[in-house]
Amino acid sequence: MSACKWVGGVLGFMLLGGSPLGALIGWWLGSKLDEAANDDTQKLNDSNRQGGWGDRGFSSQNKNASQFTFQMGLLALMAAVMKADGEQKRSELDKIKEFIVKAFPTEKDQKNALMMLKSFLSKNHIDVDGIATEIRRNLDIAKRRELVHFLLGVGYSDGDLDYREENLIRHISVLLGLPTREYEAIKITFQHTNSDYRGSQQQNYGNQGSSYQRSNNNSNTTYHTESTDWAYTQLGITKAATDEDVKKAYRSMAKKFHPDRVANLGEAVVKEANIRFRKINEAYETIKKERGIS
Repeated sequence: MSACKWVGGVLGFMLLGGSPLGALIGWWLGSKLDEAANDDTQKLNDSNRQGGWGDRGFSSQNKNASQFTFQMGLLALMAAVMKADGEQKRSELDKIKEFIVKAFPTEKDQKNALMMLKSFLSKNHIDVDGIATEIRRNLDIAKRRELVHFLLGVGYSDGDLDYREENLIRHISVLLGLPTREYEAIKITFQHTNSDYRGSQQQNYGNQGSSYQRSNNNSNTTYHTESTDWAYTQLGITKAATDEDVKKAYRSMAKKFHPDRVANLGEAVVKEANIRFRKINEAYETIKKERGIS
């Protein structure tokens, strides 16, 4: 199928006035019209009955409805984050391409995903609120946490998080229903200096043109290895917490962010979930050592 028809499927459904997430689904279905025309009508109906996605276009490995919704919604919101500061950085594009290569199993899938990303980047307006609201209705909280994790990964891809990107991602996090302490726990994974993430907060961008309110003037503070503040934030608590509170917070965070909860989103997502899960364990061990907790 031609690239023109593929992109046309995206743009055509985006103009229909349906829900944003439905538009994404429609884009996928529209991109398969050429293939469907050559198939038996009954096969197409069978495909629709098996969850609405079928096995055409993207490989059968991606027929899981939750995985497809996660991937398509994430591409749209990644594009919005890229556009938030008024410039599209190479480091951000490389980060998204890295996700696409890991998440989509074939060269055809990867090409289609890149074309969809390009179509969103070319739009003057991305309906972030509508897309995030639809994602909240269709994905459970564990998957929504992972989505925020990937958006922050794009923001921090150049070593720093521009305040406009920070405000947008925080806004998306609220729309997705994440409590503030969980958002901060995800963000600290990138802020805390560690071997899993290379950025060290070396750049500082200007403060012009935001359409969202900065909710925390110190939101981009870097926590260095000699401080244990990051560990408390990672567990969603403060230093005023009792030892028992620390233990409860660790058990709660370990359960909420366990990689098994997103296993059906694919290897690329599970790998990122494991990185943050290790940080939760590291945070707990850091606090235990500081307090002498056995």
